[in-house]
Amino acid sequence: TAPTLEVTGNPIDLVKEVILAIKANDNESGLKNITINGNDLKITKGEGIFKSNKNQTYTIVATDNVGNEKEEKVIIDKIYTPGDLNESGKIDTNDLLKIMQHISVQRTGKNKEKWSLADKKQTIADINQDGKIDQRDVLKLKRYLAASRSEEIARSHPDWLEL
Repeated sequence: TAPTLEVTGNPIDLVKEVILAIKANDNESGLKNITINGNDLKITKGEGIFKSNKNQTYTIVATDNVGNEKEEKVIIDKIYTPGDLNESGKIDTNDLLKIMQHISVQRTGKNKEKWSLADKKQTIADINQDGKIDQRDVLKLKRYLAASRSEEIARSHPDWLEL
């Protein structure tokens, strides 16, 4: 018989990192290993923790000592990078523009259909995570962009690279 396999911790809300708790057991021949996308997971008493900051599908396999396997596919798709509004994988001036446009909508009510951010995007735009999208988020993003483009600025202000 195949081992049992239980995976918990896949979020339903946006997060910066996912931490999965993985448990496996085999009462017959014993548990040999657990792998994630072919890589061994360090386990203690059939339990392990897997951390990821990348959206993708993970194949988790528990194998017992006679070769029986239990496989589970886990789709992680709730990880975000603060400030990456167009989800390009990098933060750039296009993302800054989107935040500034959203703030303009908040202040003036104009171009609401075109520039207002959906809930998911609002979480990504709230860079300082204070529950508001405002000039503090714009400043933090501007500082990040400056430090990421200049080694001199990054050395002088290493905290600017933290989002």
